Amino acid sequence: MTKMPVLPEPPQSAVPNLEAVSSAEIKFGYCTEFIVLLKKALTKKQEADFRSFLESIGDSIVMVADEDLCKVHVHTNDPGLAFQKALLYGELSNMKIDNMRLEHREKLFHMEQGGGATEIQQEVFRAGGEAGRSTCSGNGT
Repeated sequence: MTKMPVLPEPPQSAVPNLEAVSSAEIKFGYCTEFIVLLKKALTKKQEADFRSFLESIGDSIVMVADEDLCKVHVHTNDPGLAFQKALLYGELSNMKIDNMRLEHREKLFHMEQGGGATEIQQEVFRAGGEAGRSTCSGNGT
């Protein structure tokens, strides 16, 4: 029987400071993504107004529009406001909301239990596959 080598403890600097991580502030808690199936192409003014509205309710805005649709990504505390505004321009499709604060707490819990990022990613993948994985980092970006 082969004796397994004893691995040294990781240096203290390699162990995450959970207190510092848990105090991270997430200003806007919901990663919100959707597609607007446009009634008609947005004018430059409508597009600028829509973007300005999204900036007033959140951050991390990505908005791309063509003549048929507008794809939106925004971090906000009230996803409903983004949806309501978008409904002025057309129908909504592929709506997705991720609670980044909850995801952050779950990551902290797994770290406290000794699971690293790789284990967390594997658990998320097993739970929901690619569709179940958040595109947001959970830290407000």
